[in-house]
Amino acid sequence: MKKSYLSIIFSVFFLCFNLPVWAQFKLSGEIRPRLEINNGYRDLFAPGLKTGVIFSQRSRLNLDYEHSKFAVKLSVQDVRIWGDEPQLSLSDPAGVSLHEAWGKVNLCETFSIQLGRQEWVYDDQRLLGNVGWAQQARSHDGVLMEFKKNDWKLHMGGAYNNESFDLQKSPYTIANYRALVFTWYQHAFKDKFKMSWIGIANGMENIADSTLYFTGTFGPHFQITNGNFEATATFYYQIGKLNSVAEVRAFMAAISAGYKVKHTKFSLGADYLSGNDAFKAGDTKARAFNTLYATNHKFYGHMDYFINVPAQTAGAGLLDIYASVQGKIGEKSTLKIAGHYFLLGRDLPDPNNIIMPMPRSLGGEIDASYSLKIHEMVDFSVGWSVMLPTTSLDNIDSGAKGRFNNWAWTMITFKPVFFQTKEKEE
Repeated sequence: MKKSYLSIIFSVFFLCFNLPVWAQFKLSGEIRPRLEINNGYRDLFAPGLKTGVIFSQRSRLNLDYEHSKFAVKLSVQDVRIWGDEPQLSLSDPAGVSLHEAWGKVNLCETFSIQLGRQEWVYDDQRLLGNVGWAQQARSHDGVLMEFKKNDWKLHMGGAYNNESFDLQKSPYTIANYRALVFTWYQHAFKDKFKMSWIGIANGMENIADSTLYFTGTFGPHFQITNGNFEATATFYYQIGKLNSVAEVRAFMAAISAGYKVKHTKFSLGADYLSGNDAFKAGDTKARAFNTLYATNHKFYGHMDYFINVPAQTAGAGLLDIYASVQGKIGEKSTLKIAGHYFLLGRDLPDPNNIIMPMPRSLGGEIDASYSLKIHEMVDFSVGWSVMLPTTSLDNIDSGAKGRFNNWAWTMITFKPVFFQTKEKEE
């Protein structure tokens, strides 16, 4: 019996460490300056405000080393506003930060552990995304375990944050989670159908008494690809507590479909995020769905009026109905036009007559963008967006419905590869 146990242990050890040996090194960069002209980005343009013109820039230096038994990534970035320091300044207000700095150990062909500062990007980024549009982007300090075999993948990750190095527990006052744990599973069926499931426990600390309150968000995501047709469907349910009183019961549902005709793709879809109904007496539950650490710029309009859906809908939730058309207009260029129609998910009181609900319609947004691949490592893009608000959005946003709310941007992205080795045997 003892011999059989030893043989099993030896077999597992042999499978996990008898990997083919190879290594690859890559040194790359990114320089991304962007001009934005703002007449109503994120908030309705109130009377008296003047057009904002601003240049921002992201600069990154990336080092990737991948070995058959381990991998390391280091991504150093500088995010700045042009002119945010004097030309002869001794200090830099922007400063240099680490976007990613992690190491991964491949214990065997099916199992690895990754530790350090890293991006967590899952499915279509409705709950966990890197927010690539934002110059600073998003990353997490944590641990990730990856299992994979044939057509399935299982990821388990987690993080626990502290504000400073303290030998005893101290309050965590940064606007971030104190603790986060998630599990993600995906199964692919013959490249045409993918099904995944995610569960996230998000722990936020109450600053007043240092109590940790958790919400749990979980549900499936489906993706179908069949020739020129593709479709996705998502449903997430959210439970837990926001504080000692507020108990969460919320959900979101999303569905989309697209069809490609030659070089043109037509898409349509709808997202619903639950909210609180101000006229439902006796309902003490918090029903506003929180998208946690999603890339909402990708979904709810480029003008980012609904980056934080609970706050930017006064807790009433959101219904977004959208359609888009995207096509190649040249060998290396693409044009996309998208339209959104936004509505409140539930009722809010009309400020002019609080016993009556105000109309749920929030307005429409039109986003147009053009991209051109100048070179394999150089991309140019430009866009223009218009928000057509209703009185209801004006009531929530306290802006100016009558003004022409629009936003334009242009950006060029350089992604040079300075040095790269080919995969090789050692």
